[in-house]
Amino acid sequence: MASIRYRQRKGKSGVSWSYEIRQGDKTLKSKSGFKTKKEASIDGLSILREFKTGLTIDKNSSLPALYKEWYNLKVKNSGRSEETLKKYRYYGKLIEKNFGDIPVVTIKPSQYQRIMNKLGTEENVSYNTLIRVNSVIRQTIEMIKADDIFIKDFTTNVVIQSNFKSQTADEKYIHSLEDFDKITKYLKDNLDYKKSINNYIVYFLFHTGLRYGELVGLTWSDIDFENGYLKTYRRYNTNINKFVPSKTETSIRRVPLSSTDIEILERLKKIQESIVESLGFENEYNLVFYHPFLTHGIPHSTTINNHLALVLKKLNIQPIITSKGARHTYGSVLLAKGYSMDIVAKLLGHKDIMMLIRIYGHALDENITKQIESIKKLLN
Repeated sequence: MASIRYRQRKGKSGVSWSYEIRQGDKTLKSKSGFKTKKEASIDGLSILREFKTGLTIDKNSSLPALYKEWYNLKVKNSGRSEETLKKYRYYGKLIEKNFGDIPVVTIKPSQYQRIMNKLGTEENVSYNTLIRVNSVIRQTIEMIKADDIFIKDFTTNVVIQSNFKSQTADEKYIHSLEDFDKITKYLKDNLDYKKSINNYIVYFLFHTGLRYGELVGLTWSDIDFENGYLKTYRRYNTNINKFVPSKTETSIRRVPLSSTDIEILERLKKIQESIVESLGFENEYNLVFYHPFLTHGIPHSTTINNHLALVLKKLNIQPIITSKGARHTYGSVLLAKGYSMDIVAKLLGHKDIMMLIRIYGHALDENITKQIESIKKLLN
């Protein structure tokens, strides 16, 4: 294995340092003329690393280049979902845009703080995203330092701040049982497959608590019409138009369907088969929410989020939520109706109730009022 050694020499011009990288009896690389041992180390260890791993990172490498290497080594083949990998690539784009070709060894904490401040103000990057960006940069530095390349951790003591406000917990779900009923009634009364599949999708988002990819990934064989259940074991990614594995092992589950839900699905199946056949199309994967008028047969998640926003505005219901908010609302409704956290966690595909408490630990307005009144009576 390659190793490095340093030598100090005294000459007419003063003291200088050199390094020599050797493997057995063979000299692989040597260089002299450094004023200090530290300078020789910075250059020499980066070259040693190149010989050991085949990588070409040295003291002049930029942060984007280092991050790309960290991503390729630690994240790319880690088994994370495509959605998660997309977030890491987004962090990489932010890093590339704001740090450019600046040699990483020259980045000072004050300079890093200014760049992070800029991201949180001028570029409206949320606080939570900045936390994650700072975390991956720190992990990148730790990886390089572990290979004995001297890089100061300029992320130390950085203050994360942002003017861009993410949605609060209260803005992520429908607050009222009355509004929940109003939404689902409107959707049920306006189901028209000939025009669109959108209302069907939004209706079942509210009635199943499935993630968007789980819902649109359902096939007709996943519906148990006789016993009133659906099973989910994978997702359909509308960014790449492919099936991807379930998010976690506990995401593989059965979810109950009401008799009304079953009736809606039976009618949908019948009209879908009729229209698809009459138009000469093919529902290749036998998808429940397939529509022949769509390019890929399934609407993109953004399309459904926009459609849901229109429905909520039409009904004058706040807040304006996304498909994920429909999932939050499903969990909230079940909790408000008195179902145990264990059952709700299982139906939502969570590993345990701790996730449930953190995400769905709020209650609907009616339930809050009811419990407050109960407390008043209790304390009389």
